[in-house]
This record gives sequence, C-alpha cells and structure tokens, in this order.
Amino acid sequence: MKKIKLLLLVCIVLVSLSACTKDNVLSQSSNNTQQQTLKTNTPATEPVVVGTSTTPPPAITQQPTKDTESIVYENTKYNFVLKIPKSWDGKYDVVENADGLRFVYKANKNGTLFSITLWSKEKWSTDGAELAKNIHISKIGEMEDKIYTLSTPTDVQVDPSDKKMTADYASMWEDIEGIKGTFEFKK
Repeated sequence: MKKIKLLLLVCIVLVSLSACTKDNVLSQSSNNTQQQTLKTNTPATEPVVVGTSTTPPPAITQQPTKDTESIVYENTKYNFVLKIPKSWDGKYDVVENADGLRFVYKANKNGTLFSITLWSKEKWSTDGAELAKNIHISKIGEMEDKIYTLSTPTDVQVDPSDKKMTADYASMWEDIEGIKGTFEFKK
C-alpha cells in the first residue's frame, strides 16, 4: 500500500512538472535590465486559475551582476531570487504551474531544466524523504509553513540525435547545482 501511494505521488509530481500551457510562459528577452511579467492572472495568495482575477500578475526582474556574470532571477510571487548564468540568456522560459514553476529549455519547448516546487511542511515531512530516494529533488528553503524544493527531470529532455541541442542542454544541466546554491529569500 505504501508503494502504491509513493508511486501515485511520483506520478502526480511528474504530471504537475510537465504541465504547461501557452498562457503562463514567461519568455526571457535579451534585454535583461527590463522588468518582465509572468503571463498569469492569478494573485499570489490564490491557486492558479487562468483568467479569473483582475489582480496584476507578479513582477519578475532580471538584472545582470558584473561580479558573477549571472542574471538575477527574482520571483515576487514566491518571494525568492536565483542567479542564472549569463550563458543561459535567451535560452530558457519560466513556466508557472499550480505549485511552483519550471525552467524550460526553449530549443526543446518541453525540455525541463529544473523545477521549483512549494510543499506544505506536513506534506514534505510525510512524503519528501521517500520521494528524494526516487527522484532528483532537494529541499532548498523553508519559509513559514512552506518548503521550497528544486528538482530535475529523471528522463531525457532533448533528442539525442540533435548533437547541438544535446550539447547545449548538457552545458546548462551542469550549471543547475550552482544555481541551486544561489537560492535566497528576498529581504
């Protein structure tokens, strides 16, 4: 019974990580100092239901930092920042889903690089350790009653016959551990 629950949980997580709609994609522009906005109509305190709210979407800004050659990704909805390598500029989209967001490789529209997911403390304490044994997931932060995790896909996200795409994705993949270490809550 425990294995069935775990398998069901893994399936739910994988489905939620792969869920993507055209309406909630944030395209990264080459002008990194310009403020950009997620295309969602959902206030930060409600679940994602596209098109039902008149509250302005959360702002996301990207500003290069000279000392680290990175872009600061700021998410006001979930109150955190990450440093993304400058080499990623223009190569990824951020896709919001019901429980977090995914960083997606643009060349392969559904090629997830990594996901940040929010869990309740109760759900994480119940399922997190077991889930971490089966998929690539790490706790990266905790604020109030939420646990923030970063996970990477467990399957191939690009066509292996496309050597350029495979090399580009592999190069970005190598940066993820470093990105994970830059996670901070906004002050």
